[in-house]
Amino acid sequence: MRLFESEIVARSIFLLVVSIVVSALFVVQVNGGHNMAATNSGLARIDFQSTPTGGNITLSVPTQQTVQVGALLTFTANATDPDNANSLIYLSASGLPFGATFPIASGNPISATFSWGPTSTQGPGNYTVTFQASYSQNSSLVTSMVLIEVLKANKLLPPVLTLPGPQTINPGTLLSFAIVAVDPNLPPSQVNVTVAGLPRGSSYDPSANIFSWKPTDDQAPGVYILIFSARDTNGVVGSKVTISVVKSSPVFGLPQSSVDYLAFTSWAPLVALVVAALYIVRLKRREKTDSRSFAGRELEDGANADTERTSPFSNPSSQPIPEKK
Repeated sequence: MRLFESEIVARSIFLLVVSIVVSALFVVQVNGGHNMAATNSGLARIDFQSTPTGGNITLSVPTQQTVQVGALLTFTANATDPDNANSLIYLSASGLPFGATFPIASGNPISATFSWGPTSTQGPGNYTVTFQASYSQNSSLVTSMVLIEVLKANKLLPPVLTLPGPQTINPGTLLSFAIVAVDPNLPPSQVNVTVAGLPRGSSYDPSANIFSWKPTDDQAPGVYILIFSARDTNGVVGSKVTISVVKSSPVFGLPQSSVDYLAFTSWAPLVALVVAALYIVRLKRREKTDSRSFAGRELEDGANADTERTSPFSNPSSQPIPEKK
């Protein structure tokens, strides 16, 4: 019996010594949270770290926002805590209107984007969205509210399409012009331009809105009509451009190729002959006119001389007196 009691006492003393040794080897520090690190003795030390307290988080959101029905509203919310750079900040929002989005994000610093395009059933009206920044997803340390005013949409206008006037070109000549299509509404939407009635050999670049064409000889003479259309979410408009392809005048046209040169040499002598004949006729007419004028002046001079000789009114004193023999 005494041996049994002695064994119990010995075990109790052993457990007491072990607990004292363990307490001496482990250092417990309570700093918030928990972290394990190696000590100089080679054993583990457990550090406890708590969540930061107090309003150290800075939450930045915009002031009151205004948006029209059908337009898109976006803005960014930011949160940071430079004094606790190792602590995560959770950023979220509540009271989001239907169709609005704001993703839950975490970090330090951290930012997220609010996005919303109100529909016709949501305007006009006022909406309040609350943004929260905290050190955990289940607590709200810092909050801020943004008032969003939704206005009734103005009457949306269709695109504005600008085209050049009628065009006239010769075969072999390059024609190129730009098409301008814009949305007059704010914010503007993308406008797509299409074209119908493209002649053979022509091209239209929809990315640059450029039309180009170099007609051939067999496409002249001819009139070609292009129909351009501009479309966006607000409507569609259309307009036309008339292109007239005319042949060059054979009298003033110069040879552009060997074939044109042969054609040029075939009618060139005839033109030269006609020009020479017209020049000769003009000279003959001028000679006739000059001879008639000369003959008329001679007749006039002779008539004046006869008149002076036979005039009864001539001065007798001016006549010569015959000599007496």
